[in-house]
Formats: sequence, C-alpha cells, structure tokens
Amino acid sequence: MNSVGLTRNLPLKLLALLLALVVFAHVQTEKEQEKEFRVSLHLVGLPESLILGGGSPRHVAVRIRGKGKQLLKLKVQPPEVLVDLREAHPGVVQRMLSATDVVVPVGTKVAVAEVLEPRMVEITVDTLILKSLPVHAVWAGRPATAFAVAGPLEVAPAAVPVLGPARVLGDLASLATLPFDLGDARGDAWNEVLLDLPSGVRGVQSEAVRIRVPLVPASNRIFSSVPVRLEGLQTGWVAHLEPTVVEVLLAGPGPLLGSVPPESLRVLVLLEGREPGRYGLAPEVQVPFEPQLRLLRIRPSRVSVHLVAPDAGGRRTGN
Repeated sequence: MNSVGLTRNLPLKLLALLLALVVFAHVQTEKEQEKEFRVSLHLVGLPESLILGGGSPRHVAVRIRGKGKQLLKLKVQPPEVLVDLREAHPGVVQRMLSATDVVVPVGTKVAVAEVLEPRMVEITVDTLILKSLPVHAVWAGRPATAFAVAGPLEVAPAAVPVLGPARVLGDLASLATLPFDLGDARGDAWNEVLLDLPSGVRGVQSEAVRIRVPLVPASNRIFSSVPVRLEGLQTGWVAHLEPTVVEVLLAGPGPLLGSVPPESLRVLVLLEGREPGRYGLAPEVQVPFEPQLRLLRIRPSRVSVHLVAPDAGGRRTGN
C-alpha cells in the first residue's frame, strides 16, 4: 500500500477514529467499577468543654463502587470520613469505621463498598481548661559590647491566660518565651516575643508578650589570680597543672561588678574521658549573675595539663 492509499479520505478516517474513541469512552464510563480512594478524616461534634489530644489518622482508604463517570466526579469532589464525637468523654475513644461514616458529594450515584485502612481509630480526648500562668523571658546572645544588662528582663504582661488540655496545663507552673537575642536590645525599647507554647495550648488574648532589657553603659573589672579547678579527674590519677591561676576580665554594670566576690568565679578544666598524656586545654569560666555579667577575656586562654595514671603495679604512667 502506497502513501496515496493511506491518505485517501483522511478526514473521514479521522472522524471514524474519533467516533470510535467516543464510543469506547462512553462504554467505559457507563461500566460498573470499583476503585480505591484515600479520603480525609474529619472529627466533628466535639463538645466545647473537650479538646483533642492528637493521634488520629488524617486519611482513610476506602473502596467505592459505581459507574466510571460517577467515580471520575469523585476526583474533583472527593468524599470524606466523618467521625461524630458528640458523646465523647475524656480518655481514649476507640471507634470502628464503617461505610456509613463515608460521606459522598450530593448527587453522586456511588456506593461505599468498604473501609480498608484503618478500620478502627483511637482518639485521645481531654478536658479543656483555662489557666493564667506567669511568663519568664528566655534570652540568648549578648548585648552590644558597650552595654550591660542592669537587671532582670521585664515581661509585660507578667501572666497570660491560656487554654489547653488538662493533662498539659495541670502541672504547668509557668510559660517561657522563645529565646530573645540580647544583641537586638536597644535602650529601654520594648520588643514583642512569641510564647513557647506546649502542643495543644493556645493563648486566649495573645500568644506574644513584650520584653524590655534594662541596659546601662558597661564597666570592666579584672579578677587576678583566680584558681583553676580540675573536673573529672579519675581516682588515683595525678594531674600536673600549669599555671594554677588565671586572670579573668568581666564586663557588666559598675555597682554589680564591684559587689562580686572573687571566690564566686569558677574556672574549670574538664578532664573526663581523657587518656594519660599532656594537653593544652581552654578553661571554662562560669560567670555569676548572667546575663548581667559577661566574660571578655581569660589570660592565658589555655593551660597545660599533664595526666598521669597508675599502672597495674601502682606506678604512674603518662609521661
């Protein structure tokens, strides 16, 4: 057959092919079929005095029977599973799912064959309570170098009302803010910070508070001859430390710096987990009254530690 034969009466041939496809599609959409759908699960009717504790699935697999064109409609308007919780009480609610829980769009002529997975849901229900809790500010970072924190961070309001599950709020004594970076503090300005609310808890009026950081010009003070302490030295081991004292430079509000006793500073060298031998280690300084005081410098920045452990005969090893 040559190309002329293939193209002869081409419009009629294309029309016939189109009609065949239309007939085929019509037959398929009129044919009774079963298909699996993954539909949303919705919990409805929960009394206002209760709250959901989570744990229920978000989707359910179901098998639906109907003509092809009716099943195609469900792609645009999907069915959903509704679980009625009007009779629920605090605790764990177990509910078997059935075809009667599946709601299909009005006017769709299909039948729900069965619920596939999950067949049963477990829903945690708790009593919803209202509680007013004090708020404390959580800070991070340091203020600008020229400034120091003169006192506790102020929070307004000092307490906020929240709603949440009794199991969460029952033993909760206070709320914290999300960490506020002290480097963002400017003068006596107030800054809005979100509360770090537990899961399921929400604010009644707001979920944020204002924080003010009292800043003053920073002063410096040198603490000389602060002893270096060894932490984590194993029993029977010997540590040779050089030097045994360091110089610490702190910054902060002048009156507070002047009242700090030198013995309140702790300079630690952590030895836990180390093998015998010689080390150059950076001491860790525990500064009192943070964040009002901050460490500017320790001199020297590293100390030498020689660890010696006893051997099986009682002699020392680690030279």
